[in-house]
Amino acid sequence: MARAYEDPDPTAVEFLPGAEAALDALGAGHDLALVTNGDRATQTAKLEALGIADRFDAATFTEPGGPVKPDPDHFHRTLSALGLAADEAVHVGNSLRSDVAGAHAAGVTSVWLEQADATADHSPHYTIGSMRDLRDPPWV
Repeated sequence: MARAYEDPDPTAVEFLPGAEAALDALGAGHDLALVTNGDRATQTAKLEALGIADRFDAATFTEPGGPVKPDPDHFHRTLSALGLAADEAVHVGNSLRSDVAGAHAAGVTSVWLEQADATADHSPHYTIGSMRDLRDPPWV
């Protein structure tokens, strides 16, 4: 029972199939940003464990007591840091409720990494079945 309440080790992470190649391909021609509901310390530990902490041109984390996706604040702060307008950005995420709804609230095009247990009532602009699908981005 106690294990159910333990904090998981943030360094015990691995890439989704195709995710590292997608970062390489997209990062070659686009600015990359991270928009997460995770806190800075935990998410930074994950990024460092994966060796990608320096791959993002901007990162927006959830601060204690601050807004979380789908609040568009995360997206607006990230767009501002990149110097982009909403119609110049695309957000890829795996949550209809947080990622797709948040991107739409900020006016950003959404790409949803399809999950079998999707229950939210939000429709992404594009759907991918795997991070491998980002080799040929659907929005191009």
